[in-house]
Amino acid sequence: MIYKTKDITTVEAPALIAHGVNCSDAMGSGVARALYMKWPTVKGEFHKKVSPELGDTQLVDVAEDIVVVNCFTQRKYGRDGERYASPAAIGRTLTMAAAHAIDRLGLHEIHIPKIGCGLGGLDWEEDVVPVIEKIEKSFSVTFVVCDI
Repeated sequence: MIYKTKDITTVEAPALIAHGVNCSDAMGSGVARALYMKWPTVKGEFHKKVSPELGDTQLVDVAEDIVVVNCFTQRKYGRDGERYASPAAIGRTLTMAAAHAIDRLGLHEIHIPKIGCGLGGLDWEEDVVPVIEKIEKSFSVTFVVCDI
């Protein structure tokens, strides 16, 4: 895992960006907002997903050689200190993202925010890092954590 002080919307092609979204058909803040402000199709495709389930993924081609993966990692969201994101769903979605990155794009890096830790309520070090490290070992990929 590599940490970069970088705006995730400024990654250069070729790239795969994976971020967490909810299953409640609401997308309006945080990393999701930054992504759809740059690439409106991210939000358009998100709203087309009918009855998403935890662990679903949605691949969105946003530019030549740049794919955004909407990772359905939580049913709801909030700023109340509750845990909304699911580490298991994060694992499923990032596993799918890793397979897509390698098999279809030939990439071994996946750009992510601290997925599940904003409105998802998870603890990065305790809940998410172990999941990511397991995927990195299984797929020989590196997650690049963009932290602004």
